[in-house]
Amino acid sequence: RQDPEIRSFLIQRLEGEDKTNRKIAARVLAHCVDVDEQAEAAVLKTFDGDSSFSIRLEIADILSRRDDVDTREKIWPHLRAWLAVDAIPDFLEFHEFQEEWPESVRARIAKIVGSRFPDDEEAHLWVLQLLNHPRLSSRLGAMLAMLSYPGGAPREFLERILDALDDERDLESYRARVVAASFLINRNEFSSEAVDVCLEALDYGIHPWEHLS
Repeated sequence: RQDPEIRSFLIQRLEGEDKTNRKIAARVLAHCVDVDEQAEAAVLKTFDGDSSFSIRLEIADILSRRDDVDTREKIWPHLRAWLAVDAIPDFLEFHEFQEEWPESVRARIAKIVGSRFPDDEEAHLWVLQLLNHPRLSSRLGAMLAMLSYPGGAPREFLERILDALDDERDLESYRARVVAASFLINRNEFSSEAVDVCLEALDYGIHPWEHLS
C-alpha cells in the first residue's frame, strides 16, 4: 500500500490479459484508492468494465467496506450501481465464489444507500425509480435500500414497498415480493396482502409456475 513501485507494478498487472493476475492486483489496489490517484483510476476502470464478474465483485466487496467519507464520495457513483447486482451471474464464473457472496455485498451497499436518504434527495429519487425497474434484481436492491432507511422507512417508502407485492414481472419475482412481504407482514394494515404473497410463494416452490393462478 505504501510502496509506489509495487503499486505501479500491480497497475500493469491489472491492465493485463491474465485473469488471475488481474484478480490479485485488484484485491490489493482496491485498498489503495485513497493514497494513489493512478491506482484509484485503474481500480475504478476495472470495476466499471472488466469482463470478469468475480473481479468486479472482489472490488465491490472491498470498496463497500470503506468508511472514510472522502473515499465514499469518490466511489459512490461507481458503487451504487451494485445495488441492482444480479446475485446469480454468468454460470461460467459461479464456481469461483460462494453463492451468498454477491448478496452479502449487495446488502452492505443497500445500507450505504439507505443511510444517504435523509440528506441526499438524488439518491432518494433514484431508488424510487429503481423500484419500478423491469429487472427483478434492481427492484430487490431498491427494497433493501428502502428498508435500511435510518430509524425506519417513512410512509412513502412503505407504500411503494407494498406495491412491490403486486409486481409479477420476471418469472422469479417471488424473491423480491417476499422481501417486501417479510417487512410488511407484522403491520396490521398490510399483513393480509403480505401473507397471501408468502403462501403463493410456498406453492411456487412445490408446483410448476404455469399452474399458479
